[in-house]
Amino acid sequence: MSTPTSVLALIKNGLAILLACAVTAGTALSLYLLLLAAASLRRPRAVGGQGAPAPSSRFLILIPAHEEELVIGRLLESVKELDYPRELFDVYVIADHCTDETAAIARTLGATVHERNDPEPRGKARSLNWLVQHLLAGASGSSIDAFIVLDADSIVSPGFLGAMDSRVRSGDLLIQGLVQIDDPGTDRFAQLRALAYEFISHVRPLGRSALGLSAGLRGNGMCIARDTAAQFPWDTGSLTEDYELHGRLLAAGLRVTFAPDAIVRTQLPQSLAVARTQSERWERGRLDAMRHHVPALLVHGLRRGSWSSIDGAIELITPPFSIFIALMVALLGLSVRSRIASLIVVAAMGLAAQCLYTLRGLVLASARYPRIYRALLFVPVFVLWRLWQYLGVLGRRGRVEWTRTVRPPTR
Repeated sequence: MSTPTSVLALIKNGLAILLACAVTAGTALSLYLLLLAAASLRRPRAVGGQGAPAPSSRFLILIPAHEEELVIGRLLESVKELDYPRELFDVYVIADHCTDETAAIARTLGATVHERNDPEPRGKARSLNWLVQHLLAGASGSSIDAFIVLDADSIVSPGFLGAMDSRVRSGDLLIQGLVQIDDPGTDRFAQLRALAYEFISHVRPLGRSALGLSAGLRGNGMCIARDTAAQFPWDTGSLTEDYELHGRLLAAGLRVTFAPDAIVRTQLPQSLAVARTQSERWERGRLDAMRHHVPALLVHGLRRGSWSSIDGAIELITPPFSIFIALMVALLGLSVRSRIASLIVVAAMGLAAQCLYTLRGLVLASARYPRIYRALLFVPVFVLWRLWQYLGVLGRRGRVEWTRTVRPPTR
C-alpha cells in the first residue's frame, strides 16, 4: 500500500528539484543581464577628440546588396556626407544576383560596383567572401587597413569613420558600431521590437565594453582589420554569419570593441509577416551557433581563464528577452504554487532583476522613441506573439534558407 505513495513522493521531489534548477538558472542569468545593464551606466572611454592625430586609416566600405534599388541610394548619400578624408576610403557595392536597378543607382552615386551572377547561391556571407578575396588579391590589398561592412538599408552618421579610425590606430582589430532602429512611429509592436533590439545592440555592448569583454558582432556597422578578415572568412552555411563569426573569433582569443559613437541607423520590417520571417531566420541561426559554439567557448573560457569566451556562450544561450520575461513569470507562478519559500524568493529576485534591466533599456530608448512608454501597454500581446513565433522556430524541422528582408523605401 505504501508503494504508490512513495512513487508520488518521488515524483513530487523530482519536480521540485527540476523547478529549483530552472529558477536558479533563470535568476542567475537575469542577475547577469542586470550586471551588464549596471556596467553600461559607466561613461565610455574617450577616443580621439581635440589634439588627436589626423585620420590616417584607409578603409574599404563593403555593401552587400540584393534587389536594394529602393534603399541603397540613401545609404550612399550618407556615405558622401562622412566627415573623413575622401582619399582614405573607397565604397564597393556587391550587386548579388540583382535584376533591378541596384547596380546602376550605386554607380551613379559614385560606388564601385561588382556584379555577382555566378552559379553559387546568393547570400551575404558568400558576397563578402567573394569581394574580400578579390580585393586582397589586388594591387591595393596591402594598403588597406580595415574593411567596413554596411547593410544596404542603413545610413551612417557623419562621424562613423572618424570613430573607427581612432580605434584602428589604437590597435583594435574588430570594432562594432552602434546600430540604431529608426523611430517606427505609432506602431506599438514595432516600438516593442525596437526596444528589444536596444538591449542587444546598445545596453549589453555598453556593459561588456565597460567590463572589458567582447561586444559581439551585429552584422552591420562592423569594422574588421585587413589581416583578420583574411584569416576569418564568413561561414557561407550560417543563417546568422555575425553570431557564427564571433564564436570563432572568441575561440581564437580575439575581442570585439564597441564604438557607440560610430552610429548606423536602419529600419525594422513594417509587415508582421516579414518580421516573423526575419525573426525565424535569426533565431534558427542563433540556435545553430549555440549548438556549434557554446561547448567550445565554455571549454576555452575555463581552460584559458577567458571570461570573454564564457560571456560569448552566455549570450548565445540567452533567449529573446520577451520570451525570457514570460519564462520568469511562469517560474515565479510555479514557485508560488509549490509553496517553497526559498524558490519564491529566488524567482522574485530574478523577475526584479529583469524589471531593472528593462528600465535601463527604456531610458536609453526613450530618447529616440518618444512613444515607447505607451507601447508598454501592449507587452502581454507582444509576448504571446513572440512565444508563438519561438515555439514555431523550435518545432520546425529542416533548414531555413536565407531570404532578403523586405523593407519600404527610406525617406
